Amino acid sequence: MKRNKGGAVMKRNKGGAVMKRGKRLLIVATAAIVFSLVLILVPVMGPLLPAQAAITWTRSDTNPVLEEGTSGAWDAAGVGAASVIKDGSTYKMWYTGLATGPVPAFGYATSSNGRSWTKDTANNPVLTKGSGTDFDEEGVGSGTVIKDGSTYKMWYTGYTDAGSNNVPAIGYATSSNGISWTKSGSNPVLTKGTSGAWDDAGVLSAIVIKESDTSYKMWYTGRAAEGDIGNLQLGYATSSNGVSWAR
Repeated sequence: MKRNKGGAVMKRNKGGAVMKRGKRLLIVATAAIVFSLVLILVPVMGPLLPAQAAITWTRSDTNPVLEEGTSGAWDAAGVGAASVIKDGSTYKMWYTGLATGPVPAFGYATSSNGRSWTKDTANNPVLTKGSGTDFDEEGVGSGTVIKDGSTYKMWYTGYTDAGSNNVPAIGYATSSNGISWTKSGSNPVLTKGTSGAWDDAGVLSAIVIKESDTSYKMWYTGRAAEGDIGNLQLGYATSSNGVSWAR
């Protein structure tokens, strides 16, 4: 790790990434963490029990199945933290892309087999940072998407620069086609815990399932205000509508 006086960028090379300190350290560090936690949900066919299906995995010989964009692209600094659903005969992926800076945003890609992916270059990025004093003014990423009837629902991480410390929170957005998204006016829908709580430095990387019309369940990463990027643990929250959450 190479440090300088002024602060910090992430430099990507073949072997991985180098982080230096500065204003955006926490965004970079968080991105590095969530990029290593990629969840792909696909139906399992055959006689395997659910527990067996979740434990026995075989790496694809086509890896990586999605790569960073070309120089100057919105996702030129890396891609990761994918959420995948199978919608009819098409696999649909929403992934976090990093631009040089870094500024995270959401991209969209499709596949017929879950291995060969085509980015939607005409519309990407499909969800971007907010502006002004928005809770996601520094970027968006690391979330999950479900399809509920004809509506796509996304819970995503929004990053804001609270002084010199980045404090992530969880936002909510909906779409009729998975491409054009509308952020909720109730955002953020889950915020950091109270002072001294295990998640008082921010919440991020939500995984959400809908059990019924009045029951949503969320598992999320909480960060404590200790260390350079904080101690990370998992939390649980419930909701009757996907917008108002109770820990």
